[in-house]
Amino acid sequence: GSYCITCIDVISIGDYDKRYFQLNKIHKNDELPSPSSSIDPIDDALSLSTISSMNDDHQSHLVIQYHYKQWKDMDVPTDSHTLLHLINEVNELTSPEQYPIVVHCTAGVGRTGTYIAIDAMIDKIKREGKVDIYDFVLQMRRERNLMVQTVRQYVFIYRSLLEYYLYGNTRIEANKFRSVYSSLKKNKQNLLVSEYNKLSLLPVENVSQRDAYFADNIDRNRHPQIVPYDRNRVCLSRILGHPYINASFVEGYSYHCSFIITQDPLSETIHEFWRMFIEHDSNCIVQLHTMAESSPKCPLYYPNDYDTTMKIGSTTLLKLIQKELLQEKMIIREFCLTDTREALSKTIYHFEYLPPISTNDEFENGQCFPSILTNSLFDFIGYINKRQHTTNHDRYITVHCGNGGPSCSLFCMCVMLLDQLKNEHAVDIFQRVRALQRQRAAMITSFAQYEYFYEMILKFLEESFDLAAAKSSPSLNNSVYDNNMIDQDDTHDRL
Repeated sequence: GSYCITCIDVISIGDYDKRYFQLNKIHKNDELPSPSSSIDPIDDALSLSTISSMNDDHQSHLVIQYHYKQWKDMDVPTDSHTLLHLINEVNELTSPEQYPIVVHCTAGVGRTGTYIAIDAMIDKIKREGKVDIYDFVLQMRRERNLMVQTVRQYVFIYRSLLEYYLYGNTRIEANKFRSVYSSLKKNKQNLLVSEYNKLSLLPVENVSQRDAYFADNIDRNRHPQIVPYDRNRVCLSRILGHPYINASFVEGYSYHCSFIITQDPLSETIHEFWRMFIEHDSNCIVQLHTMAESSPKCPLYYPNDYDTTMKIGSTTLLKLIQKELLQEKMIIREFCLTDTREALSKTIYHFEYLPPISTNDEFENGQCFPSILTNSLFDFIGYINKRQHTTNHDRYITVHCGNGGPSCSLFCMCVMLLDQLKNEHAVDIFQRVRALQRQRAAMITSFAQYEYFYEMILKFLEESFDLAAAKSSPSLNNSVYDNNMIDQDDTHDRL
């Protein structure tokens, strides 16, 4: 017979989308309903579907599809924890004994086999306390050829299961955050310190920084140890100037909100700094230090007067279009960046955060909490998000501080955690820190910095509690995201 499938809802959760489909059997004289949503292509992805409900006469099915987007063919994901979270959610939703789970990728063997092997071995760990990866993959290949297609995928199975064994589930639901955090701190062994120490159990892989230490590049780094990894550094064209800049591509909570983390420009790297925006997908700058706070001092790398144009190199022009001071907390600038060689222009939004990120560089040196446990950072992040959502923004937000280290990691972590809290009503501070540390050196280097993120999330939830009680809060109404991200009816249970 014929069937009609309608997309009811789409929810984005980090690296994967969750879609709800209504599958209806079509009778001869039935009218076809209009589709409610378009579906993205599923190239370079893994997809799982499960039937979560079925009506009595088998005429209508609710099908839930999980579309894991960041997994290329013949390759492995950059992170294990997002895939492990996906496996856990799928298994909590349904049991294979009730309805079958359909797993597919391009050929249905590489990524599909890898997913099934990890899922099956987690189940074996829970039931028997052991694994037998080789035997299971061999059995899969007897039933379908080439399951688990590459050596990298086979090794990824081992690493994912090792992470599952070492770390377990560190994700905390919003309604349990205060009690979990309190328990972690009150325990005599200080479980929060133990959790932080687990970050070093598995070393970061593929950490070559050879490019940063070439003779032509070494003087372009403010700090000799805070340099990009070769595998994810921002590369520039050799045609118009120097190809090296101390900058790293960093994945955010979702593909569409990622970062470029870099140091404050040096006098000799201003040209490369602006070329980065011409050559790469970024039109937003976040400046976390005032010019005087860097050592050596950060030069004025942009025009500061209206309608003033700065020439950068031989082919780049930068003009200040608009400048606005908001509540003594931030300065927002709008620039027009023009590449005369390519006849290309783009608008660049520049957000300067005025309150000091730390006092006497305490946060930079990992000595204590930063002195910004106020709404100012929430306001700053919220304003950037609001501007990004109302403009045609590029993928990357470029963030810079003195040496491109801890202050940048503070900002990026806060954005990622608040994004996760909004979308999932939960946070995973441990795994977010691990993911950041794998992408750039000197990201979260002390326990004080690590604990700060627990304090930040707790403060945000407490502010949301006050909002629910008072029905309005100017500081939050004008800042972070949508206040509906936290169910007001659950606030008392949460806190």
